[in-house]
Amino acid sequence: MTIPTHASSTIADPFADVDLTERDLTEFDLLNLDAETLVNPYPFFKAMREREPVFREPHYGVYLVSRHEDIVSVARRPEVFSSLLHAMGPLAKLPERAEGESVSDQIRKYTEQVGQPSLVNMDPPQHRPYRLLVNKLFSPKRIEGIEQYIERLADGLIDEFVDQKEVEFIDAFAGPIPFLVVADLLGVPREDHDEFKRQLRGEEFSLGNPSAKHVATRVRVREQGAQAGGVTTGLMGYIHDYFVRYITERREAPKDDLMSQLATATFPDSDEQPTIEQVVALALVFFGAGQETTVRLFTTGMQILLERPEIWEELRADGELIPNFVEECLRFDTPVKGLFRLAREDAEIGAVRVPAGSHVLMLWGSGNRDAKRFPKNPEEFDLHRDDAYRNMSFGEGIHFCPGAPLARLEAIIAWKVFFKRIKAVRAADPAEAYSYLPSFIIRGLSHLHLEIERA
Repeated sequence: MTIPTHASSTIADPFADVDLTERDLTEFDLLNLDAETLVNPYPFFKAMREREPVFREPHYGVYLVSRHEDIVSVARRPEVFSSLLHAMGPLAKLPERAEGESVSDQIRKYTEQVGQPSLVNMDPPQHRPYRLLVNKLFSPKRIEGIEQYIERLADGLIDEFVDQKEVEFIDAFAGPIPFLVVADLLGVPREDHDEFKRQLRGEEFSLGNPSAKHVATRVRVREQGAQAGGVTTGLMGYIHDYFVRYITERREAPKDDLMSQLATATFPDSDEQPTIEQVVALALVFFGAGQETTVRLFTTGMQILLERPEIWEELRADGELIPNFVEECLRFDTPVKGLFRLAREDAEIGAVRVPAGSHVLMLWGSGNRDAKRFPKNPEEFDLHRDDAYRNMSFGEGIHFCPGAPLARLEAIIAWKVFFKRIKAVRAADPAEAYSYLPSFIIRGLSHLHLEIERA
């Protein structure tokens, strides 16, 4: 029997347009999401773009920036808008400002309290040498060299469930791929990959700070890896200890492997080596942030395929469309809704004055549906959109995600393998198909159960 590729009509459309004409923007609390906004924040984003594109929400005093050009303006002024609290915003408690002190003084005191920030939290000039080091370690040549591994990995994962009637998509496929690809890229010996996969499975894919209501019980800001990504602090602890051990060994006795290159790398333009903890911190960022965004990219793609069976058939028939499918998934349902910035000084965003010390939330997901950037039906998914690649899902400015080429490559290759091996899919339980992460940062599903038919 052939399984139909479409989801049952009992699934509520998570992308349905909602008329918010009569609702006040102050009714929405983006940091404590109600069920309606959690499932579909896009009508709220659209209302902000049209009515108040730089909106100071009343619950935490955060300036929500919803138009593409304004988001770019903030992202490209790192000297004005600090990245220190990129995932926590007003939920992190800064030291009080004494009379005569600036916001920069506050930032300095805060970093003295919690320790050195990681790459995603760094501001100039500290950010530049670390970013250059990452660019050196994750060069295009190294990323291209991992293509065959991604294909073999995707094939091997499908082998594990292809003959089953039902599979949980995140645990079986979407989760292990980015996790093990980053492990391989960082030089984790392949004989250790099974243990890494074992450690990964069984973990909850939940953001370190899912909502303002829960943040007090979650990780501290200094635990940047866990906070930035979707794997738990327990798994991050395992990765931390693993890399400390291996990098220490490779520094003492280098081998001809990627881990030794990582361990012995120096900052560009100098002979200075980062400390072991600094190298490990970079690894944690890639495991955390890379894991979360790529997993949600896969689940968004699967949602689209469940809702639009004609796209499933078109992609199976023509693999050349897969890269644009990935770009349109990134644009249409952005894995990271937005990130915070902290105003070091009085500034303007658009025509709005933002006082020093204000928290600003750049809403990437809103910018990706701005009609000024995407004039052709921006609220609709269009497999053939010719400008989908212009999405801002990986950020802008100095903090543009260095793992973006890798995430795109993983998604393209993995989907090609999936369409080759799987003939049809449908939601295993249409009435309970979509369960969203209760996060103000990450946009995506916590699980997705499928019924499948092998090709």
